Amino acid sequence: SSGAAAGSVAIGSIKSQIGHTRCAAGAASMMKVALGLHHKVLPPTINVEQPSKDIAHGVSPFYVNTQTRPWFRPADGMPRRAALSAFGFGGTNFHAILEEYGGEPAGAFRLNRRPEVIVLQAGSPAGLLDSGRALLAEWQSPSEEAAQAALRRHQRTAGAAPQVPPAAARLAFAADGVEDAARLLDVALKQLAERPDEEWEHPLGIYYKPWARPTAGRVVALFPGQGSQYVDMARDLAVDYPEVRRAVETLDAVALAQGAGALSPVIYPAPAFGEAEAERQSRELTRTSRAQPAIGAVSAGCFRLLQGMGLAPDFLAGHSYGELTALWAAGVFGDEDFLRVSLARGAAVEGADAAAGADRGAMLAVPLEQPSVEELIAQFPGLVVANYNSPAQLVLGGPADVVRRAHEHLAAQQVRAQVLPVSAAFHTHFVQHACAPFEAALQGVALGEPAGRVYSTATAQPHGNDAHAIRTLLVRQLVSPVRFTQTIEAIHAQGGDLFVEIGPKGVLGKLVGDILKGRPHAVVSINPSASGDGALQFKRALARLVAEGVPLRALDPQAADLPGPRERKSGLSYTVGGGFFMPEKARRRRQRALRTGDTQLVDAFAAERAGQAPAALAPLTDKLEETPAISAKAPAEARPARTATAAGRSGPAPIVVQPSKTFDDPSRGRKQAAAQPTGVQTMNSGTETDILSALDAQVRAQQVLSQVHQQFQLNQRDYIQLLDALMTRQCSLLEKFQGSPQLSAVVSSLSQSFQLLDKNQELYHINHGHYFDNQQALIGEAPRAGRVSAAAVQHAPLQALALHEPAVEAGPAAPAQPARPVQPVEQPSPARTAAAAHTAPAALAPV
Repeated sequence: SSGAAAGSVAIGSIKSQIGHTRCAAGAASMMKVALGLHHKVLPPTINVEQPSKDIAHGVSPFYVNTQTRPWFRPADGMPRRAALSAFGFGGTNFHAILEEYGGEPAGAFRLNRRPEVIVLQAGSPAGLLDSGRALLAEWQSPSEEAAQAALRRHQRTAGAAPQVPPAAARLAFAADGVEDAARLLDVALKQLAERPDEEWEHPLGIYYKPWARPTAGRVVALFPGQGSQYVDMARDLAVDYPEVRRAVETLDAVALAQGAGALSPVIYPAPAFGEAEAERQSRELTRTSRAQPAIGAVSAGCFRLLQGMGLAPDFLAGHSYGELTALWAAGVFGDEDFLRVSLARGAAVEGADAAAGADRGAMLAVPLEQPSVEELIAQFPGLVVANYNSPAQLVLGGPADVVRRAHEHLAAQQVRAQVLPVSAAFHTHFVQHACAPFEAALQGVALGEPAGRVYSTATAQPHGNDAHAIRTLLVRQLVSPVRFTQTIEAIHAQGGDLFVEIGPKGVLGKLVGDILKGRPHAVVSINPSASGDGALQFKRALARLVAEGVPLRALDPQAADLPGPRERKSGLSYTVGGGFFMPEKARRRRQRALRTGDTQLVDAFAAERAGQAPAALAPLTDKLEETPAISAKAPAEARPARTATAAGRSGPAPIVVQPSKTFDDPSRGRKQAAAQPTGVQTMNSGTETDILSALDAQVRAQQVLSQVHQQFQLNQRDYIQLLDALMTRQCSLLEKFQGSPQLSAVVSSLSQSFQLLDKNQELYHINHGHYFDNQQALIGEAPRAGRVSAAAVQHAPLQALALHEPAVEAGPAAPAQPARPVQPVEQPSPARTAAAAHTAPAALAPV
């Protein structure tokens, strides 16, 4: 209903990369989106194996972007826009829409600059070895900050003057960070010490020359043709360099103006989840009407990039369709005219007007030299040579049935021939239908004179300056064999021996190596493999060009200078950022909650749960029957008075049970009066129900405290687990970013995590200590329950307790009292003794 095309809106999440940042979640999302708009890059989302079909199905406008991809200008000319949503803890939802600034970024704007081209030069191989060893010592410094600073100093110096004098010894390679640079330099210096006087290259992408010839008159630009295309070709370059991205955007605009669809979604489709989808995307790009203009746009963008760095070829050539790109690079076609002609050529060859069901022919690549191929052609009439790719590789074209039989014949002779996956037998009479429409398309295009020698692979001779002759030769090339071997031989004979393959894959570079085997030459392919790291391949190509002596003006245009290492603070000081804001009211409550020995809150809670206020204690009396029972209706003001204890702590006076004023002493054979300890209050009446109610209130209060303590422990456990996960991720990042400029930030973050853990443990033990202090206060203020209180808690029969000595807690020493007359001991009756035992309350601990 929104009108958006299926699969046209990328969705992603910052949380999959850095986790939930809570109150900073919106800020992190905004930074990701803003940087994406600034760099014209669609940032990826990681850790997605299969997107939900509810949001990313066949007709949905959404797709999950799991790759860093170029963000092309919308075809309708509208600015790039992005929407972000921040969902914070507590249910806060915020949404924003950002729109790009209208202009292209200028100057050194790009933050991503890795890998980097590293160049070392000196007046002699010995001097290069000495300076290299000095640099290696700095890059291998135990201090990561010092190593990073040394690399940055070298790059600023070398980047300011990337051109190396011809007589200087030079060493060049591409490295991803200081650790990788130190590793590669160590390998290079060992080989340099063994072979200082001869040029060599290492499989790790290290290039050395003790000196270099001037490159004037030697540089050859080669442009690939159909068959070199692949999905996401030069994607890393389109992400990093505006020249490549703008070339594809121009192709989209021209294609839409001609009524065709935009090709950027075909070249750089949404990430595929499954082999079937990946194969479908590859088939879409393989179609001739799409493959040829796509290769042309990508190759043109790469050439503009290299041209801006200082590459100036003396010769230009292309394989099949690549000849159009070579003519454009020489200035024969304008940018948009070149793309219009490319679209017209692809559509003409694809042959919408070809007879339905007609045999379009097939092509067979054979690893045979020309004499053997001529014998095969004589044996299978209808076969012709379509491509002279190299002395040991020719491509044949002919009727599909003849090609099939020739393939079976070669297989029987153990010759590994290959039927090419093409829609027709190109460069044979099977594509004659394409000549007329392509010629018509060329008539409406203005052609200029070539600036440089552009060779035609139809004749193996350079094009002239006549526009009509160029048009005629381009049409003729459609049905003529590609004489690539002869073209390379002719260029080499004219002095061209430094070949730079500009475009996807490295097919032409391998063919040149086969053609010129054993003769002086050099081949540099900016994208030798479809499966490798495109950015690393390009930087290695630049390193090779510098080693060969090509005078480049810059090695990484638009790259922002990386900041130097941050000054490390003392290990004894650290900064803790973030946290939770605590208002003054909450702070006072927290301080109140941390007070030692404060049981007021628990007392109130226990009284509420017991359905009564704390009972008042009756005054000490001489007669048990005169002591009132504990009443649930006792006023709250009648709380036990707090007295000073031996430890200097205030609290209620100890409460004990006095079952009788006399007790039997079997050892003495007589009855004695029970001594009444000073400072001890006696609870002389009550019921078992009252006792158990009060005890139940105390138990419930303790349960609440236990639950609070348990929650405290659970919170602590969750925090430790969260911090452990954070530190684990930081440790993995520490391993991943060894040698990178961001390593210092990772180490600093990990150090702060350890400090936070240490501080948390300190606060945990402090708070835990408060808890135990409160528990000790509760226990310490309660009477040390003897048999009576223990029996009451355990619901033991109370009648039997009258025959035993009561539990008494001694209070503070009482002052001396004047002597009183001794009263005769009254013999208690059994009934009164039993009644006293029955009504004696259990000892109560304060709650």
